[in-house]
Amino acid sequence: MDQNEFGIPTIQLGNGTIRVADIYWNDGALAGVCFAPADQLDTGIKTGDTRDVQAVGVLLQVVADNPDSLQVLIDKLTAAKARMTSVEAGSALALVAAERQRQITAEGYTAQHDDNHGAGELAAAAACFSLNAGVSLQCNPNHHPEHPYQFWPWTVEHWKPRAPIEDLVRAGALILAEIERIQRAERDS
Repeated sequence: MDQNEFGIPTIQLGNGTIRVADIYWNDGALAGVCFAPADQLDTGIKTGDTRDVQAVGVLLQVVADNPDSLQVLIDKLTAAKARMTSVEAGSALALVAAERQRQITAEGYTAQHDDNHGAGELAAAAACFSLNAGVSLQCNPNHHPEHPYQFWPWTVEHWKPRAPIEDLVRAGALILAEIERIQRAERDS
């Protein structure tokens, strides 16, 4: 068994070298393990903690003795990640994601732009588009008011209602933008 530059044991597995990235203890018992590529610099392993270093050595020895079991786990995790990140083309999620990307690339509504709208404007605009879609679906399929709802955050020139599905897609993209803006603000504070 080798060690990386931090003294953490590593093993060769397939085409790469892995190490234990972090160990989780619960009342003195090993509760969880996180593996990572050996060249990844961040680690939760405390090299001064002999318990951590010994546990890493034992875990990697088990993996070295049973590489197929770890490969099966890696394959299952890879497949699960692919299922979680794949979006069927044309699905509602794909339409919203494509609209958000269009807003960024075609309209220039980048994170920096969105950060200038910290008073709920993105959420309000999403609500207006969503409400417009609801009115169209419930009452009048040709409902395209010239004037926006009272809580529309921008000038009337920016109010461009469309068919319900298009309004809902734009609302979804604006909700994503607002969530991302709030997360950035919380992270940066």
